[in-house]
Amino acid sequence: MKKLIVFVLVSLSLLLIGCEDKNVLYKDDTYVITKTETSVDVQIVGSYAPVVHDAAKEYINDTQLPCLYVLSYEDNVLTVTSHDYDGDAKRDFKQWKLSASKDIAFSYVSVVDDNGNVTIDNAQIPKEDYKYIGEYYTGGYFEFNNTGEVTKIIFYGDTIIQG
Repeated sequence: MKKLIVFVLVSLSLLLIGCEDKNVLYKDDTYVITKTETSVDVQIVGSYAPVVHDAAKEYINDTQLPCLYVLSYEDNVLTVTSHDYDGDAKRDFKQWKLSASKDIAFSYVSVVDDNGNVTIDNAQIPKEDYKYIGEYYTGGYFEFNNTGEVTKIIFYGDTIIQG
């Protein structure tokens, strides 16, 4: 039993030492986003990562991009939290600050699937509408550059009507 405990402690220590060179940019029950000197790594660690409608997959790679909830965007800083954010329980959600690149791009994709009749709307968000980010534009898929700055957010929403 003592050998097992020592092995586990040594293994954990080695894992921590190996992770020293990474900075955690964001972490929740679904994603861990870390930055090294040369790249940003997104890991899906939870069992529930959002999935986009099949019709939106040409615009969003939901298997590689993290989906986060934007609370605000001011002075090239994004305040974000978990994609399943609930404003009625906001104390339960940790907030993170992410730096945005000076030339960050915002767009949106919305899908309406009315009993198989699919309509897609996709457009860039004009600069004059950036003031609505965190209010109307909230759930989005994030792209990062190698320095850890957010370079693009694709806000996404869908409505599925059946029956």
